[in-house]
Amino acid sequence: MQGNERRPYIREVTTAFRRWKRSGSDRMETTGLSRWSFIMAHQRVRKLDQDEYETFMEGVKYKVAHRRPHWRAWSSEYPGNRTEREVLIAILEEQLAKLKEEDYIETGEYSPNHT
Repeated sequence: MQGNERRPYIREVTTAFRRWKRSGSDRMETTGLSRWSFIMAHQRVRKLDQDEYETFMEGVKYKVAHRRPHWRAWSSEYPGNRTEREVLIAILEEQLAKLKEEDYIETGEYSPNHT
């Protein structure tokens, strides 16, 4: 690492969510279904007092894999499906292409940082 670069801060958070209203009858999600998502987001933090803060996140969420209750493995582990690594690489390449395109649209040329 050079200069003022910082190491990424990795934090594991577990949260339980509850719907504000009941799921519609057309949504037949099975209890026990698991989803594996990749989230790329901006996070802003505001300190409220010495011991509390609140966070705001804005970004994109991609489905990487899923597992049905009766399956022994994630969907990405079955033959013929892309692995988690392949899915993540595709997501990152897609996002990089979008960033480069946005830079090109704004300036008319790619910046040296996006070569």
